[in-house]
Amino acid sequence: MIPTTDRPPAALDVHRGATSVRPLGPWRLEWLRLTRTRRWIGLAVPFLLFACTGPLMARYADELLSAVGTAGNITVQATAPTPADAMDGYTGNALQLGLLAALVVAAAALTVNARPTLAVFYRTRVPSAARLVLPRWTVVTGAAVAAHAAGTALAVYETGVLIGLPDIPAVLTGWALSSLYLVFALAVTAAVATRARSTLSAVAVTLAVVLVLPLLAAIPALEPWMPSTLAGAPTALLQGAGPGDYARAASVAAVVSGAALLLAIRGVARREL
Repeated sequence: MIPTTDRPPAALDVHRGATSVRPLGPWRLEWLRLTRTRRWIGLAVPFLLFACTGPLMARYADELLSAVGTAGNITVQATAPTPADAMDGYTGNALQLGLLAALVVAAAALTVNARPTLAVFYRTRVPSAARLVLPRWTVVTGAAVAAHAAGTALAVYETGVLIGLPDIPAVLTGWALSSLYLVFALAVTAAVATRARSTLSAVAVTLAVVLVLPLLAAIPALEPWMPSTLAGAPTALLQGAGPGDYARAASVAAVVSGAALLLAIRGVARREL
């Protein structure tokens, strides 16, 4: 379970034998919130877990299917695994559970108005809404992207050992595009969470948005524009797709992310306590 405790830590400043409480800056505060509550573990585990299991499942899929077929007197033969299969085993799962974990952590940090006492505490001490929203969003988003980078690196290494080294430029481009999708989803989370009355409702609404996008992408005319297509970029690029195929989706994701953050800031600034 991901902790959601949100208490404002402070630093102790000792001077001439006297101990005083010195409030932390917003960026340091968010870093401590992420590390001391162990929320970073919830972000890292899905990416690292599937980075280990994805290539393993791709490498030994033939043996597993053969064992199942033998037990049922059925002949099963799998195709030879490829580096793209191994990386797909990572991204196909990590970008689902990893995104869910990031949504929960981001919503817990950004539902400022859901806790009236803390809302008063922060908003009477922080001079602007941007300084209240941007550090929280940036730290969580940066941690999620870093966890995705660590998972990708581990998946590449394990794939290279078990099957063969994947195309590194394609892997890096796929990581960048799928990371942009994480940025987009967490920016939408910020816009929703700053207006939500609870962390649960913020997560539910954001998940609804994230789930609707693939449905819209099923419409051929909309598919190139949907940010959700960026989640499939790592596998598609290894199978021969080009980066230009995702230019429109990446542009939409970048523009909507910026607009969502502006909405989040305005939502905090205009919300009455």
